[in-house]
Amino acid sequence: MKISNIKIHGIKSYIDENIDLSDYTVFVGENNSGKSNILFSILFFLGKEKITLNDVNNSIQDDPYVEVEFLLQSGENFNHPSEYLVNNKFKVRATVQKNKLSEKGITSNYYGYTGDTENSIKDTQLLGWKTFAKYSFGDIIYIPSVKPLSEELKFTANSSLNQLVTKNIIARIKIEDEKNSHYNKISDAINDLSTFISKGENSAIQKLKDDISSKMLDYGKVGIGFDLVPPQIDDLVKSCFRPHAEIDGLDDKLPLSSQGDGFQRSLMFSLIANLAELDSNESKTNDKQTKNDCTFYIIEEPEIFLHPNHQTYFRNKLEEISKLPNSQVIITSHSPYFINNIQTYSQIKRVYLEDLVSNVAQIDDKTIDEICFDNANLIVSAKNECKSEKVSGEELIKEIKEIEKTDHIRYLLWIDPLRANSFLSEKVILVEGPTEKAFFSFLFNNQKGPFYDNKKTVKISIIDTVGKYHMYKFARLLNKFKIKVWCMYDGDDDKCSKGISHKILNESIEKLNNDGIIHDTLRLNPDLEKYIGIKKEESMADIGIYINLENNINDCTKSKGYANIMDFVKNIIDS
Repeated sequence: MKISNIKIHGIKSYIDENIDLSDYTVFVGENNSGKSNILFSILFFLGKEKITLNDVNNSIQDDPYVEVEFLLQSGENFNHPSEYLVNNKFKVRATVQKNKLSEKGITSNYYGYTGDTENSIKDTQLLGWKTFAKYSFGDIIYIPSVKPLSEELKFTANSSLNQLVTKNIIARIKIEDEKNSHYNKISDAINDLSTFISKGENSAIQKLKDDISSKMLDYGKVGIGFDLVPPQIDDLVKSCFRPHAEIDGLDDKLPLSSQGDGFQRSLMFSLIANLAELDSNESKTNDKQTKNDCTFYIIEEPEIFLHPNHQTYFRNKLEEISKLPNSQVIITSHSPYFINNIQTYSQIKRVYLEDLVSNVAQIDDKTIDEICFDNANLIVSAKNECKSEKVSGEELIKEIKEIEKTDHIRYLLWIDPLRANSFLSEKVILVEGPTEKAFFSFLFNNQKGPFYDNKKTVKISIIDTVGKYHMYKFARLLNKFKIKVWCMYDGDDDKCSKGISHKILNESIEKLNNDGIIHDTLRLNPDLEKYIGIKKEESMADIGIYINLENNINDCTKSKGYANIMDFVKNIIDS
């Protein structure tokens, strides 16, 4: 079962928040916005964290809880009473009584839903609730960012390293041990030995019982019995391995904790990357059984100590793992490389604070469809305006659908690591292309730039939208993620150029401003270069404008247009 939705009520910085989860979900946002509190809530539900009175938000009067809605995967068996499975979903609340909370942490009680409404939650706890999280959900691989990684590298039963090594070894055994002959022989031998020890009059356990009974004083009908619990073969395999660090030229076996954080972090992700490949190979044998549990990979800031190229590699591996029927990946990140190459924008969740309460901004695929359709309609209208023979009827609808279809692909391809920074920023200025980006690079990063020493500029991303034609989509998307957006664009004298009406495009940008989707706009007429009084370079326009600004050609930094831009940028910085 994979998590399709979680609701957090009254835990840490959250009051009431509903969050949809994908197979691969990345939470982004500023420091102390509440990202780690989401992971804490999930771990609390899964039985890995206890809750104290200090973990409860003071704004709530009732009991805190985390509700999780699971989606049953294809071919998966449901191991709870059938009344709890509604529309192929299993919804459970983990809660504690507020009046019983203290500084000492307590675990949750679990209650299941038998319908779709708040009233359909049962007032009796789920059968076997004390072990519910552990045995109903499967494994949890949690890799924190703050906790010393050396703690996770200890080879104890619940450490991440232990779980990852075990999963790798078992998966490799099943792939490489053709027909599982050795694996099954050991399993059969354990069962045979268990039967020999515990069953029958001549078994070791029965003889021990007889010997004890013959020597004990008479206690009436009270005696002693023994249950033999044979070890699981996976546990035997797990107990046999002890990892160590090897250094070329040295015979000593060093503990993993002796190595740097970069090595340790890379080791953890290498094991995860191996799992992605092993699970993929195992599924190709068609012998893989669909499991009734899921492994949740919960990772805080996976980018720590990793080179950007490695970040991209591990992001792709995490995506591979998340597509498996028994795996789900939930991460927090400050890195654009873990947002790059996403499959859909619904995988991104932006966490932000408002009046000291954490909120999650998210978007669904239906909304993306609407944005793409509206943008396609805008572009077709702007093109139609410049045609001598207007397109109408079915031909017009056909053009809209064609642009809408390609927009879905463009929308995802545009988000490279540079543009992905927009999701990590508090403020975004949308510009048309590289020339405007070079202009802002001078303003913010050149020592002669007016805002070079202004620390507030770190909160701003300058996003090249690949032309004015696409500002509508970027503005609408970022607005859905509660990111403040400004727009600086060329007016182009409201003319038709290259078969498209800039008048209609300009009007659409100003409408976004009037509707509150954009905070403010600045129109540069007809373009940036003429607006500040310099010549437009035909080639390498971005380098040309940077050099012109640096050398203050034509006193451009003293022009009225330049002063207008400075006022516009200063208002953004100070807002």
